[in-house]
Amino acid sequence: MSDQEKQHHPDEPVVDIGEDINVTTILTVGVVTALIVTVVVIVLVGLFHQAESVYSTEINADLADVKLIDLKREQIGGLGSYDWVDRETGAVSIPIEQAVELTIAELNADRVAEPEPPVAVEVEGDDEVGVQVEEDEGHV
Repeated sequence: MSDQEKQHHPDEPVVDIGEDINVTTILTVGVVTALIVTVVVIVLVGLFHQAESVYSTEINADLADVKLIDLKREQIGGLGSYDWVDRETGAVSIPIEQAVELTIAELNADRVAEPEPPVAVEVEGDDEVGVQVEEDEGHV
């Protein structure tokens, strides 16, 4: 058939392929592109989760700080007031100043109630110097 015989029919598409299609090259480019896109997506998801973790940690730390501040305020407020700690056992909370005074009074009372230690007296004898311990009759 000559070029003149090859007349274009109006319903047929015009296709002029000068070379054959290289399927191997197209497939290789497609697979490499898909792998690159997959790696980029995985890296972006990892970065997102890392940033989310850091943000979440900061939020939790801020919440912990707020809870700690509230707890300290509550404890400091309780230092100057009377309150029940345990009603069943009769344990109460009293102002810190009064607790210090009571503790000092208890410690001083314990000191007075303790027996005095024995008194050592030097006794000179013939050629010997000795120590004789005198015991108070009230304390054994």
